[in-house]
Amino acid sequence: MKDPLKHFFNLYPYDSETIQRYEAGECYVFVQLKNGRTGVCATLNDPPVGINPFTLLPDLDNHHHRMIYNAWLNATINDDWNADGKDDIFDVIPVDKEIKTIMVGFFRPVVKRFDGAGVPLKVFDRAVTHERLENMDNLKDEIVKADQIIVTSTTIFNGTFFEVLSLNRNAVPVYMLGPSTILHDDMFKYPGVKGLFGMSFKKFDNKTGDIIASGGGTRDFNIFAAKIYRRSQDLPL
Repeated sequence: MKDPLKHFFNLYPYDSETIQRYEAGECYVFVQLKNGRTGVCATLNDPPVGINPFTLLPDLDNHHHRMIYNAWLNATINDDWNADGKDDIFDVIPVDKEIKTIMVGFFRPVVKRFDGAGVPLKVFDRAVTHERLENMDNLKDEIVKADQIIVTSTTIFNGTFFEVLSLNRNAVPVYMLGPSTILHDDMFKYPGVKGLFGMSFKKFDNKTGDIIASGGGTRDFNIFAAKIYRRSQDLPL
């Protein structure tokens, strides 16, 4: 299948004329459109410094261009899709000691809730060093044993999305998570993807833009956003 960003680029070509405000912070890229819609994309602490989004001709083989396009795409389309709910992923997906859950991408608040409930959760993240994380060398074996997989949506822009999906040999449900999530039903065409957990922002949300510009991350701006999700119709959550 085609890379998600290249797929969506064919449907929604990048249009710099629609942008009103842009910020490239240490943790996130922020795009606000002239109609007030907002989209963000994580940078994994490698922001696209020196790139002008108002003159950009995106090369989707360039990971910095991919960040900007991902944020622009989210601003452009995420509000067009009615949310199936506004709950936290922990309150939506099956959470049980008998259900083996693997997380790819360290989402600390979600991990804290699993740990607090005494529900086992193995967490992998090659970009972070933390005592809570598993050895990345074990990811392949652990995914084969999983009943469900939570995956950071940053895998889409950084090119590891298909790598993770290819390890899901038993085709268990995959849930995409994070502010970078593309809330479009075409994401359900990718093998195993059953839930999209992202964020919706108020129109002309300049507070989030200011936070991102100053280097803030999810925990700083999530009070100004709503957690929303879409589900695949063949998997009621």
